[in-house]
Formats: sequence, structure tokens, C-alpha cells
Amino acid sequence: MSTVTPEQVKEIGRCQKLLPTESDFIGRKGYWRKPKDPADPGGAYEWGFRYRPNVRGKPTKTQQEMVQRMRPFMRADVERHAKLEAAKERVALKDKDGQVRLVDPGLADQAARRNGWTHSFRARGNVEAGVGGMLWRRCVGGDWEPLGVTCLGTPICGKAEVPRRGTQQDPDGNPWRYVAREWRRVA
Repeated sequence: MSTVTPEQVKEIGRCQKLLPTESDFIGRKGYWRKPKDPADPGGAYEWGFRYRPNVRGKPTKTQQEMVQRMRPFMRADVERHAKLEAAKERVALKDKDGQVRLVDPGLADQAARRNGWTHSFRARGNVEAGVGGMLWRRCVGGDWEPLGVTCLGTPICGKAEVPRRGTQQDPDGNPWRYVAREWRRVA
């Protein structure tokens, strides 16, 4: 849940000032007003405007007028919301068609698994798969660094992590074993 800043509260207030007011509807068919507390008729009250939005699927004149009255508010609210969404941190995931989908960071792994998407990023350095399927990154000196996974990003099915039992071979055929919480080359 995000916190609303005082500036955002002011923007919400500016948008709500663009909503139609009660004075726009007083005296029109469909206008209603009733006290919130029936014991205090001079106190706070609620008001509303009932109308028929369409007849046999065609918008009525009253509906078209309501849309015109709401349009400034809708535009301002969409712009306000777009600014908030643009400021949010997002993770880029690629779907099967190659389109990039932006997702909240906390939901990225779940969305990738559920929809069959993958994380969209560029691998730095030269990454190759070893004999057992584990990925390896070539270091500057020509040695291999084990990554401990079978794919970069979120796998479409199964787990990306390589089992830590037994040995794995780097792309040059050298054996490696997981010992004391790290992959070590077997001499």
C-alpha cells in the first residue's frame, strides 16, 4: 500500500473541483435530496441525479449531457493517474510474442510463472551452458564462473536453480562441485 503525499491530496482536490455540482441539477427531472439524519432535517444531506442512460442501447440526451459535464474531471483524473503510474517502479517482463509487460516488482516472479513470461534483460559478459545445463559466465582471465542456474530470469516451468549434489561441468569440460556454500573447481 502506498502513502498519499500532501501534494497528491491537493491534486485530487483540484480534480474533484471539476466534478458537476448540485447546482447543475437542481430543478431538473431526476434530482433528489434527502437528509442524512431524518431527526435533523436542517443538517447534512445527500443528493443525487437519477436518469436513464440509454434506450434500447442508444445513449439518451441526458446521458450525453452527463458525459459532457464529466469530461473535464475525467481528463484531469486520467492525467493525474498517469503521472502516478509513471513514477512507480516497474519490472519489464517479455511475453511469448516478445511484447514487454510492466509489472510491480513484488509480483514479477508470480506473473512470469502464471503467464509464461520471462524477465527481459541483457546478460553482461559471455554466458554459456555447460554439459549439465548450468549456465557459466566467462571471466576476464578466460576462467568460468558458475551461475548456479539453468536459465537467466524466471523459468517458464520448473526451477532455474541447479541441484547442488554431484558434479557439474563447465563449457570446457572441467568438473565443479558445490562445497561449503559455493561452487568449487575439482582439481
